[in-house]
Amino acid sequence: RRDAWRAADPKHEEAYAAALAMLREVDRHAAHPDIIALRQAALAAQPEPRRTLRTAASWAVCVLAVGLAAAVGWNVSKRFPAVPSTTAHVTAVGERSTVPLADGSVITLDTASAVEVAYEATERRVRLLKGQALFTVAHGQSAPFRVYANDRIVTAVGTVFDVRVDDAQVRVSVIEGAVRVESAANAQLRAPTALASNAEMLVAGQTLMSQPNGIVNVKQTDVERL
Repeated sequence: RRDAWRAADPKHEEAYAAALAMLREVDRHAAHPDIIALRQAALAAQPEPRRTLRTAASWAVCVLAVGLAAAVGWNVSKRFPAVPSTTAHVTAVGERSTVPLADGSVITLDTASAVEVAYEATERRVRLLKGQALFTVAHGQSAPFRVYANDRIVTAVGTVFDVRVDDAQVRVSVIEGAVRVESAANAQLRAPTALASNAEMLVAGQTLMSQPNGIVNVKQTDVERL
């Protein structure tokens, strides 16, 4: 449908190219602190009561939004499908990438990094396969947001945090909010609804270093520098 729409009129192709350019520009600035602050404020705001659209202008906005989504090829589906599909995101050496997620969260991948994302009803799961990534997590979701990095599981509590893996070493730094860090082995032993034991709670300004030998150190960090 998208390709047929593009081929039907040269103006359609121009509109399509303009839409892609706009999306690339938005993506390029998605990790800017001002944009993150605006997005977090919007997510935290209480939704207004549902109202009937009465004006032609309101209908025009809706039609424009639907048309743009169709032109760009977006697939409108359930936010968290029953059977999750895994999506991989990779950056080459010297490249950085900003990845917006379905719930409004954002991953900023550093150079030579890779993640796998799988959202489902019970968990928003991201696996950091290599490198480093900054996570800005959307508030107000029932499913917990977890990052799996080597033998560690990082659970966000509405926050901005950074995770880096070097071989078997894991570093977790919290910029805003708080996270819980536990070993994957410990998580497998306890019941899903049970409280995590032997887990580290980190708040803004703290960094956790997990060594291959199992030793975990927590220290203060310079958030602005990070």
